[in-house]
Amino acid sequence: MKASILTFSQTGNTLKAGISISDGLQDKGFEVDHVRFLHRKKWKPDNADLIGLGCPVFENLPAECVPKFLKNSGFDFTGKKAFVFITSGGSPVKSLWYLAQAVAQTGAIVIGGIQLRGAVTVPTKFEQFPGRPNEKDLEYAEEFGRTIAANMLNGDALPAHHKIDPNH
Repeated sequence: MKASILTFSQTGNTLKAGISISDGLQDKGFEVDHVRFLHRKKWKPDNADLIGLGCPVFENLPAECVPKFLKNSGFDFTGKKAFVFITSGGSPVKSLWYLAQAVAQTGAIVIGGIQLRGAVTVPTKFEQFPGRPNEKDLEYAEEFGRTIAANMLNGDALPAHHKIDPNH
C-alpha cells in the first residue's frame, strides 16, 4: 500500500513527527512519499491509498496555510482514508479537529490523528517544552504510524484516543 504525507514545519518539530509516522508505516510495509509543504507543488497524492497531513498550531489553530492549500488545491480524495497530526507548544484547543475537518472537505475519510508537544520558539513563550518532541514523543508517533497501517491492512480498530470525527 502507498501513503502520501504532506508536512508543514517551520522549526522541524512537525517534520520530526511526520518522519516518525512514516517510519511506523514503513515498518508495516507501506511505501511512503513524504513531502515538505515548502515543496507542495511536487506533492502527488492521487495514487496513494492513505493521505497524511501535518502542521504546527499557531494561535490555537492549525497553521492557516495548510487548510487554505487544501481548499484551493482542487484535490478530490473521495473515499480515501486520511490521518492528521499536529505539534503544539501552547494550547492546541481543537486544532486537530479543525485540520481533520479541512481534510474531510476534500472527500477523505479521516480515520485518526495525533498531537504532540513541540518546543516553542516565539519570543513570548520561548523555552516552553524544551527538547520536544523528545524520543518518547517520536516513539509514540512511530507507533501511531504502525497503528494506522494495521487499520488499513487488517481493519484493526484504532484506540479511542486516536479517533477524530471531523463532522462533530
